[in-house]
Order: sequence, then C-alpha cells, then structure tokens
Amino acid sequence: MFININGREIGPGHKAYFIAELSGNHTGDINRALRLIEKAKECGADAVKLQTYTADTITIDHDGLDYGDLVDNSRLVVDTRNAIDNETVDMEKVQKA
Repeated sequence: MFININGREIGPGHKAYFIAELSGNHTGDINRALRLIEKAKECGADAVKLQTYTADTITIDHDGLDYGDLVDNSRLVVDTRNAIDNETVDMEKVQKA
C-alpha cells in the first residue's frame, strides 16, 4: 500500500519522502521563510512544513486541566512542570522531566 504525492509513490519499498520541519523559524518574515525553504531543498528535502501561530493560539490554561483524566486517556505523559503527583494519578504512565 502506498500514497501518491505529486506523482511520487510513498510507502514500503519506496524511497523515503523527506519533509523538512521549518515550524515557526521564519519568524513571520517571508524572505527568511524562502531562504529556509531553499536551504531545505539544498539538503535534499522533498517538501517543507511550516506554520504560523501566536502563543495565545497554542497554549492552554494548565490550572483548568484534569490531570487524572489526561493521564487516564494517554499512553505516556511527560511532566515537565512537575504538575502531576502520585496522590491523584497512576504514575506508571508519567515520566518526570
């Protein structure tokens, strides 16, 4: 089974399709984005992924989270804020970082 991207078959038995992740490293500057795309092409990328966002569109109110529900519905949680304690959740799924 394979998918087709722009006439190229992608899947088992086919050459890897290399997508460069530019994320928000263009800092909103179109010229910087174009330079990064050119560098990705020079490095062999078949495509690039970039995004535009502002911090308020990708953050959540951590105080309103139900950590028990989060852990219950996840295979693994990496707790970088030390927000989860063993009093409220099954710590086998929680990795402290």
